[in-house]
Amino acid sequence: MKRKRWKPAAGAIALGLVGLTLGACGSGEGETTTQPQPPPISAASANDLASLSDEIATDLDAGETCSAAYSADDLKDAVEATRMSAPLRSAVAEVSDRLVDEVNCPPPPPPPEPEKEEKKNEEKEKKEEEGNENKDQRGDEGGDEEKPKPPGHGGVPPGQAKLKGEDG
Repeated sequence: MKRKRWKPAAGAIALGLVGLTLGACGSGEGETTTQPQPPPISAASANDLASLSDEIATDLDAGETCSAAYSADDLKDAVEATRMSAPLRSAVAEVSDRLVDEVNCPPPPPPPEPEKEEKKNEEKEKKEEEGNENKDQRGDEGGDEEKPKPPGHGGVPPGQAKLKGEDG
């Protein structure tokens, strides 16, 4: 399962960053005349990156892939914004890029098949036809059938309307 594979990777990133930070602090035996090298990354930055990688691992373990994907994007952005030595940057950036590439939200479900929509439309038309047949069966018995009146004109063709008081 991919979830379990990322937890060690995230932990490894965190441990690597903390280890490099602590190793960079240095402890010398004896006096040296050279200037001590600055740490490859500050302790605060290493802690922030470790925190983000732990968040990714936790989200993956909880099955929250989309949340983990967003956190991986945040980690990549944080790596790019953090000041660190070039060798460390290339190694950490490679791992964060790999996380972004491999941890992604699942694709959305496919749209409904057009056949189902067509069947629904056919069923609806059948129901309407059945309704019209029932109306014909309940209509007037025999006699003259009136033609249906067009909507909007009250059944009177244009130009033939009679006003009140007009002889017809």
